[in-house]
Amino acid sequence: MQSIEPALTLGRADAHSASATALSDRATRRLSRPLSAAVMLVGAVVALAFAVCLVPTQQAHADFYDQTQFMLGESYYNQDAATGTVYVAQGDGQSFDIDLDAGDSWFAGEPAVTSSNPAVATVSAGFWRYSGEFHLTITGIAPGASTISYSVPLADGTAVTGMLTARVFTIDLGKRSFTGFNYVLYKGLTVKPSIKGLPKGKWTSSNTAVAKVTSKGKISYKGLGACEVRGTFGPIEVTIPVDCTYKKAYQAVKNGFADVNAPITYSQAKRMKKSYRDCSSFVSRCYWDTSLKRKLFAIGGNDGKKWALTAADQAKWLNGQKKCVAKKGVAPSKLLAGDTVHTQTNYAGVNNRYRHIDHVTLYVGAGMVLSTGGGPKHDIYLRPYRVDPKGTYVKFIGRPCAEPALNLTKATLTKKKGANHSVTLKMQWVKGKVKWSSSNKKVATVNSKGKVVAKKKGTAKISAKVGGKTYRCKVTVK
Repeated sequence: MQSIEPALTLGRADAHSASATALSDRATRRLSRPLSAAVMLVGAVVALAFAVCLVPTQQAHADFYDQTQFMLGESYYNQDAATGTVYVAQGDGQSFDIDLDAGDSWFAGEPAVTSSNPAVATVSAGFWRYSGEFHLTITGIAPGASTISYSVPLADGTAVTGMLTARVFTIDLGKRSFTGFNYVLYKGLTVKPSIKGLPKGKWTSSNTAVAKVTSKGKISYKGLGACEVRGTFGPIEVTIPVDCTYKKAYQAVKNGFADVNAPITYSQAKRMKKSYRDCSSFVSRCYWDTSLKRKLFAIGGNDGKKWALTAADQAKWLNGQKKCVAKKGVAPSKLLAGDTVHTQTNYAGVNNRYRHIDHVTLYVGAGMVLSTGGGPKHDIYLRPYRVDPKGTYVKFIGRPCAEPALNLTKATLTKKKGANHSVTLKMQWVKGKVKWSSSNKKVATVNSKGKVVAKKKGTAKISAKVGGKTYRCKVTVK
């Protein structure tokens, strides 16, 4: 039979699983910090894509079987099949629409499709008899390459034939990723994602002051904060959220995911028993639970070691300990993994407790929190952190494991009066009076409130003494 070359266009199947729908809703809201254009569009793209079913290293909730959807940019979903090569994630069923130039004819029967290597990729087809269109659904089985061939019979006795190469790849963040789509790091910890089936890539970090990545993809902690590590592998873009926090806070997040993966049931009445949690006991016991050998930080002091305080009392106590990040919903870029997010849900009516707080969750990075009281069994589940700049819902954000620090460790001033003639230093995360001093008052002075004023060219060390410890900031005057 005569062959007619088709015109190929890439499309995506309209049908998608319920879990992919739920995931896309979360993905569109997962990060409010600046993102690449590809990542900013991933939420909308995911809503139209088949689920990517990679096996997770840890499972937080049924909706999150599809972690790769958090990491793959629009490049994955907008490949041009006309180039003859398409990439498919292992476990994914990518659908590619093909517009057939069949002239005045129409389909005469089912398309014939084959995969040269079904151990790598399988293929199926569907078509609309009178529209001149059909689609291939290629499912990635294992990393490698397979040639996909198709032949569509037409009523006039001819056939439309074609072929393309399907390359199947995997992304595995390994055991150090609690979710399978992001990393939480602390000082001294390094991680390396495993990428198989893609061309040689290039890695970059959106903020090298927070996390550094080598040319081979090894990611390491550089400082507190959040950033994204991005990998470009031919036409495919991979984005991995990275949150760098304190070591104890990292351990609290790890404990939270350990509880997620354990048979734990929501209960207020049994909240302190081994296999039960409510919101406040869950967050409190991520930090302190002697029965589970967790002794990181007791929210509530000695009382908190014996019995978890309510969500409102936790916030009140943390505020008294100067461990307050904000009293409203700030951007995720200002949070650290391990922060506690206290909210007013009014699920049982407005209470008269501290700031009307009635719920608390654990921030775990990537714009997500671990929460209790929801899910199919009212268990512990992963959901988006809600940015609430007016503070109508988020009433307090705490940082239990914050370590005392100056807001600046170095500063450059000018001796002439102006915008850079002075700077105000502040001690963060401390309770008690701060004693300020300057090593060279002829260069720079500091008052009792930490305001540093430049005097003449040179350098000086501004010291802040509190709680028997001294913290210093190097000041250079030009």
